[in-house]
Amino acid sequence: MADDNLAPRASNDLNMSYESVRTSGLGSSSTDDDATGFENEDHPTLSSADWKNELPNVCGGDNCKKNPRLSLSYSMDSVGDLKSDTVYSITKTATFSPSISSTIGTIRSDKKRLSRRTAGKQNTEMLWDNLTTLLSYIYAAFVVVFAAVVTVLRPHIYVGLHRIEINDVFFTTICFVGLAWLAFLHVDLSRLERRAVKERDREKRDTDIPMSDYVSEWSEDQGRPVTGYSYLTGRHSGSFYLKVGMTVFCCGHLIHEGLLLGKEVIGWMHGGEICADISLLVVHVVRPIFSFYQLYFLFKYSNIVINRWVVMAKFGIMHCFATTLSYWFRTIVDDAYGDVIKANKHQGPYWLPPAESERFSDQPDNLTNLSCATADLFSPAYLAPMQYLYPFTIEFDLLLAGVWFIVLQNLGKHGLKNSHKRYRSSEETTEKNLVISVDCHSANRGIFAGIVVLLASIVVMVVFYVTVLSEEHNHTGVIVYLVQEGVLLSLAFVASLLAYARIVVLDINSHPITFLDDFLLCIPLPFYFLHGMLVVIANLQTGGSWARILLQIFSVIQVVVQTPLIIDGLRRCSNSHVLRYKKPGREVVSFLIVINITMWIVYTFERKMAVRFFMGIRYYGLHAWVFVEHTTIPLMLFYRFHSSVCLADMWKSAYEAE
Repeated sequence: MADDNLAPRASNDLNMSYESVRTSGLGSSSTDDDATGFENEDHPTLSSADWKNELPNVCGGDNCKKNPRLSLSYSMDSVGDLKSDTVYSITKTATFSPSISSTIGTIRSDKKRLSRRTAGKQNTEMLWDNLTTLLSYIYAAFVVVFAAVVTVLRPHIYVGLHRIEINDVFFTTICFVGLAWLAFLHVDLSRLERRAVKERDREKRDTDIPMSDYVSEWSEDQGRPVTGYSYLTGRHSGSFYLKVGMTVFCCGHLIHEGLLLGKEVIGWMHGGEICADISLLVVHVVRPIFSFYQLYFLFKYSNIVINRWVVMAKFGIMHCFATTLSYWFRTIVDDAYGDVIKANKHQGPYWLPPAESERFSDQPDNLTNLSCATADLFSPAYLAPMQYLYPFTIEFDLLLAGVWFIVLQNLGKHGLKNSHKRYRSSEETTEKNLVISVDCHSANRGIFAGIVVLLASIVVMVVFYVTVLSEEHNHTGVIVYLVQEGVLLSLAFVASLLAYARIVVLDINSHPITFLDDFLLCIPLPFYFLHGMLVVIANLQTGGSWARILLQIFSVIQVVVQTPLIIDGLRRCSNSHVLRYKKPGREVVSFLIVINITMWIVYTFERKMAVRFFMGIRYYGLHAWVFVEHTTIPLMLFYRFHSSVCLADMWKSAYEAE
C-alpha cells in the first residue's frame, strides 16, 4: 500500500537529465535547436511533465532496442516526509557510449565553426556595405567641388586653333556617365518586369486562377532574400503633386536649354567654329536629354527599392545627385554672369563680353564684329524670357536632387513595410500611378477665394508692367509692387494662423512619410533670412524705404509661421468619422495653396523688374548684388511652389484615416 502511494508522489517529483543529441534515432526529430525544449546546451533540464513527453522519443519501449548504446539507470532517495509518509525522489539518468559522446562533440564543434563562419561573413558584408557607401559619398563630393571650381574659374586649353573649355568637357562627361547608368538600370528593370509578367501568365494558364490583379506581397517575416526590385506603396510612394511640380519645372528648364542651344546653333550658322563653342554646343544637346530621361524615370519609378546591383546603384544614384547639384550651381553662375554683362554692356551693336573679345582677338575684325556679334544678339543674356526661365532650371535641379536622395535612402532595403514586388505589366503600372481622386468636400469656399486673389494679382501684374516700363511712371510701378506684396503676405499670414488653430484638433499620424518635404522646405529658409537681412541693412544704410524694410521683415515672419504649420500638418490624420466629416481647417488650407501659387507667379515675373529700383545694388555694388539675387531668389521662389505642393498633400492626407 505504501508503494502504491509512493508511485504518484514519485512521479510528480520526477527529475531527469541527459545530454541532447541531434542524430538519427535519438532525441527529437526537429531540425531546430530550440525545438527540443532544453534550457541550454551544456546542462539541459526538463520539467517532469516535459520528461514524460520527451523520454519516449529518446528511449522508451522498443526505442531502447534500436539504440543499444543508450543505457538507463534509476536511483531513489528519501527527500523528506509529507503527512508522515516518506517522499522519495527518483532520478533517471541516460548514459551514452563513448562513440555517441564523440558524435556530440563533433556536432557541437561543427556548429561553432558554422556560427563563426556566418558571423565572419556578416561582418565582411557590413564592412563592404559601409565602405562602398562612404566611397560613393566621397565621389559625389568630389564631383560637386570639381564642378564648382571649373564653373567659377573657367579654365581652358587650346587644341590647335580651337579653344576647349574644361568645364564644358567635364559637364558633358558627367551627363554621359549618368545617362549610361540610368539606361542600364532602366533596361535591367524592364527586363525583370517582362520576365515577371511572363511567369504570371504561365501561372495563370497552369492554375486557371484569375490573376489579373495579382501582386506578390512580401515582407521581412517571410525571410527570403530579395534580389530584384520592389516598390513602395501608399504615401511611401511619393507625392503626385511633387511629380507635377517636377514636370512643370522640367518644361521651363527644357525651354531654357533650347534657347541656349539656339544661341550656339545661330553662332555656328553665322561664323562656324569661330563663333560657336563646340563643347558648349554638345553640353546643350546632352543636358536636356539627360534631364528629360531623369524626369521620365523618376516620375514612373520614384517609389523604387533597388535590391540588385546595389554597389553600382550607390555610385549611380550619388552621381545623379551630384550632377544635379553641379548643374544647379552652374546655372546660378552663368545667369549671374549674363546679367553682369548685360548691365555693363557698352554702347554699340557689336560689343562683345571681355571673354568673347579675347576669344576672337586673333580673328579678322570684320568677321568677328559681324558674324559673332550677330550671333550674340541671340544670346540668352539679351533674350527677355531668360530672366523668367532660369529659376525653373534651378528649382528642377533641386527637386531632382531631393528625389534621388530619397531613392538612395531606400536602396537595398529588403522587406520594407508598405512595399511589394510588382508583377503587373509596365502599362498597367503606369496607368495605376496616374489615377488620382479628389474630394473637394469642405474646400470650395477656400478654393474660390484663392482663385479671386489669383485673378486680381494677374490684373495687378499687367498694371505693374505698364507702369514700371514707362520712365515717367516707374515709381508708380514700384508702389504697385509693394502694395501687392504686402496684401499677399498679410493674407498668407492670417490664413496660416487660422489653419494652425484648426488643425490641432486632428489626430497625430504615428508613421508620417515627410522627410523629403521637410528637407525641401527647410533648405530655402537660410536664404530667406540672408536676403532679408541684406535688404534691411542696405535700406537702413542708404536711407531707403521703410515700407520695403517692414515688408521684408514681415515676409520672414510669414515664412517662419507657415513652415511649422506645413510640417505639423503633414503629420496629421483623421481617424474618427467626425473629423473626416467636418474636416476642420480644410477651407483655409485650400486658400493657402492658391495664395502660395499666386505669390510664386508674382515673384517669378515681377521681382527681377522691381529689384533694380531698390537699394541693394547701390549699397553692395552691381557684381555682389547680382550674385546675392541669383543665389537667394530662386530658392525663395522654390519655397513658395513647394509650400503649395506640401499643402496639397496635407489637404488630402490630413483628412483621411492613418
